[in-house]
Amino acid sequence: CVLVDPRAGTAALLPTTGPAPARAFHSLDHVGGTLVALGGRASKGWDSVDSAADFGFVLDAAPRSWARLAPAPGPAPAPRSCHRAVVVGDRVVLHGGIAGGRGEGGGDPCAPPDRARPASAARDTLGDVWTLTFPGGTPTWSTADAPAAGAAAPCPRALHALAAVGRHVWLAGGYSRKGDYPADAWR
Repeated sequence: CVLVDPRAGTAALLPTTGPAPARAFHSLDHVGGTLVALGGRASKGWDSVDSAADFGFVLDAAPRSWARLAPAPGPAPAPRSCHRAVVVGDRVVLHGGIAGGRGEGGGDPCAPPDRARPASAARDTLGDVWTLTFPGGTPTWSTADAPAAGAAAPCPRALHALAAVGRHVWLAGGYSRKGDYPADAWR
């Protein structure tokens, strides 16, 4: 980890212990004194999709020690990369991304079509919403309620933007399952 101080214009390597998550295309959020790293691609290459056991890591700020996220038994999001996550209050909200391997044809699974993105990866674009809470210190996943039948909802997407504004989450843009770049915003 690198600790960046934007006011001072400095960056320093933050020494840590434990199984640090060597990855790309992941998310990193701070909630309740803990950094939470979710998803991404491991250093083994594009074919290496993290297993459910390697999906999340937490960095306890006090001892600066990484540990695998050990959620309570129950439903959990599929491993993914190119997703987005934000903190709202005491929970991490996770949306979208790309599930599965690089698909047919090889290439970077998160690259847009003009960068050799395989057509099959677009079919693996996710639109689900999950929340991660820590009741009693135990990480617990839950799904957000699906929109009512016929209700408007954002299309599945990856490489989009999420922002937490108060208790709301805003979503904009990204790369959709249809292979286009939606010019929309949702709250």
